Amino acid sequence: MSALRIIGVLTISASVAGFIGCGQKEEQTPPSTNDLQQSMEKTATDMQKQAEAETKAVEKTAAEAQQTGGAAATAEANKAQGMVDEAKKLVEAKKYADALNVLKGLSNMKLTPEQQKLVDDLKSMIQKQMADDAASSATKTIGDALGGSR
Repeated sequence: MSALRIIGVLTISASVAGFIGCGQKEEQTPPSTNDLQQSMEKTATDMQKQAEAETKAVEKTAAEAQQTGGAAATAEANKAQGMVDEAKKLVEAKKYADALNVLKGLSNMKLTPEQQKLVDDLKSMIQKQMADDAASSATKTIGDALGGSR
């Protein structure tokens, strides 16, 4: 009997352990369509917010770059205008060669259309004045040479 008793106790113990330890496994139910849609909407909203933040950052950087570039362009335009004004003064003083040298310094600068027209006009005027002065000087020299030989 003791063997039957041991077998009985073991059977009961195994049954109790089986009920306690194993339990019934629950099957996971797939998420509902509504849950998936809400999850996708949340993800889309999060991505949209991130994209908006990045767009604002890019716009801010572009605006800063434009301001920096605009300041540099303004400084260059002011420098060019100063050189144009200097060339005008030299032309008025009839220092044509010096004025041309100043204008040559403007060739590497970015000029406004108005400044470029003014530079072109000054160059034409200088060349005309230099040609007139050369012709006048030649005429005087010839006149002196002819008048002195008579």
